[in-house]
Amino acid sequence: MQGVHPDLYDAVQILNVIPAFHNTIMPPFGEEAMEILGSVVPDILVLEGAIPSDSMKGACIIGERDGKPVYLNDELRRLSDLNPNAAHVAVGSCATHGGIPGARGNPTGAMGLKDLLKDRTIVNLPGCPPQGEHILLTAAAVILGLPLKLDSQGRPLAFYGSLLHDECPRRGYYDSGKFAKNFSDPECLYKLGCRGPVTFADCATRKWNGGVNFCMQAGAPCIGCFDLRFPDVMSPFYVSQDTLELDATKKFFDVLIAGTMATAAGYVALDALGRRKKKDEEEEK
Repeated sequence: MQGVHPDLYDAVQILNVIPAFHNTIMPPFGEEAMEILGSVVPDILVLEGAIPSDSMKGACIIGERDGKPVYLNDELRRLSDLNPNAAHVAVGSCATHGGIPGARGNPTGAMGLKDLLKDRTIVNLPGCPPQGEHILLTAAAVILGLPLKLDSQGRPLAFYGSLLHDECPRRGYYDSGKFAKNFSDPECLYKLGCRGPVTFADCATRKWNGGVNFCMQAGAPCIGCFDLRFPDVMSPFYVSQDTLELDATKKFFDVLIAGTMATAAGYVALDALGRRKKKDEEEEK
């Protein structure tokens, strides 16, 4: 919640963003906290953290009710059923798709909110960590009744609509074929494993810590944590993966080639029609 525009004060005082239940920051605890959770009908259901598979749901017990354990999986379903029209928001890579706990070989089958509530529209705000302003602005949009345009991964296009690579201040070095050999070098970090060419995020423009900095500006390659393929496909970190870039650009060139072919076909057809018309006119003479 370390947002700046808006900050937490504005979110609470102006937008009335008040978490009804958050076991880390709420003053009540134990039975009192569970009573609050049991009385809530959510307008916005926000999940932070991964969900274990149903067969391993004992790995995440959030409290007790009537002397029985309350499992995260069951409680999320209960809350969602209370208000199916509530905005369902997954905050952070763990909540969107399992994140690091859901990486290959994990013992709990960790997954994201979209995997548990398959019949709900989930707004995904990935990131490891997630961007605070993404959270607050999403909550503000829901409260104010503003539409959220989402991409194919359920992410708001306002935050995840542009390729980080295109907005990176080191992009000029990439186009010139000048790549850093050390993390302290000023050139493009692609050869040191930067995933900017395949990551859709606004880090380069929004930045972090009050707009002070972001990974590549600080000399650290992007690890693609805003992508729902993180961490498995983005690993190993700090190692160049040309195939990732090729995969990301293939769709673009497929569309470009298809468009070019269609244009060429149209041109050929028009040219043939023009030649025929000219021939007909000459024959009439």
